[in-house]
Amino acid sequence: MRSITVIWLLASLLLCAAIHEAQVTRRVPSQYKTIQAAISAASGGDTVLVAPGIYRENVTAVNKRIILVSSAGASDTIIDGSGFGTVVSVSRNSTVDGFTIQNGLAPTGWMPGSNQKPTSAGGGILTIGAAVIRNNIIRNNRAGSVSAHRAYGGGVAAIPFPFQGSGPAVIVNNVITGNQAHAGTGSAFGGGIDCSHPTVLINNTIFANTASGTGSVGGGIHGQVPGVAAANCIVWGNTASSSAQVGGNVVLTTCYLAAPSCMDAARGDFHLRWNSPCRDRGSRVAGLPATDFEGDPRVSGTAPDIGADEFHRHIYATGKTAPGGLVHVKIIGAPGQVTLWAYSLHPTLLNPPVQIPGLGPFFLNVPYSILQSGKTSKLAGAMVP
Repeated sequence: MRSITVIWLLASLLLCAAIHEAQVTRRVPSQYKTIQAAISAASGGDTVLVAPGIYRENVTAVNKRIILVSSAGASDTIIDGSGFGTVVSVSRNSTVDGFTIQNGLAPTGWMPGSNQKPTSAGGGILTIGAAVIRNNIIRNNRAGSVSAHRAYGGGVAAIPFPFQGSGPAVIVNNVITGNQAHAGTGSAFGGGIDCSHPTVLINNTIFANTASGTGSVGGGIHGQVPGVAAANCIVWGNTASSSAQVGGNVVLTTCYLAAPSCMDAARGDFHLRWNSPCRDRGSRVAGLPATDFEGDPRVSGTAPDIGADEFHRHIYATGKTAPGGLVHVKIIGAPGQVTLWAYSLHPTLLNPPVQIPGLGPFFLNVPYSILQSGKTSKLAGAMVP
């Protein structure tokens, strides 16, 4: 137990260092056309700041400590691997913050310790030694192939390597969904995350990931080594031959391994509902993030919520908008309560304005000036008093 406490403290220190170390900010695409070009130009401690958009590339930041962060958050800033290799590879205590990381396919080859058999690791993100991965959506990535003897971490693989940063990998406030580790000639481990390096996971939502192959273990999380700890994580709906949610060497603290009552998991909406059993059920561990995956304050109740989302009553929009078009708007509130008046947001938002009870989806005519095309966000001024 003492070793796990030390891991939590190291994670907290690593998060603080990631927040305060920035030196030069390199902007994509205004200064550099691609993310990789900015990383290649960066020195240790620099920030690579990425504007909203879809970036079809594979990004490598190995042997230098950088902060890779989006300006608008994960919903609007996508790094798409297009099925060609791991999407993001980092080491040296680097940070990856606020991206959707998707469609990666980790190569199958020979790795140290693999006994010279085909091995694949980290379809979405590969951390080598210490790193910080936070506020991301990691989806639809894959490690392995029909020829792979071992596959590790369809979404994220945390692996060790000498001189690549001391301390654990820290994975905080991420949604990790729809990833797969597949070994056609052997075993797969960690459809969502596999950890062969000490790793701390705090307030992640890990859903519908798969580990497949003979003797596959840990559809959600798999720990290979001591020093893998998860706190306040939702892990459910994952599949594997054994230990479908969590397998191997993982110490759990107030994690929830069943359906959490969220808004619409099948469509990728993991906001907690008012009646979620994950509300106010988490622990105040070292390294607890001050905000949730979309920037809302954490803690909102008597204790932290479990998962990437911290429950707040609010109204928010999903989907793309265009001038004169419609946007899908959802309300998180409590049944039987009047959450807010629609016209309190903007006088032209509804015609005529109507009172909005309880929670649930509805449609609004949204002026183009309020929501930019393609943007997914909460509507300003919509918090319940």
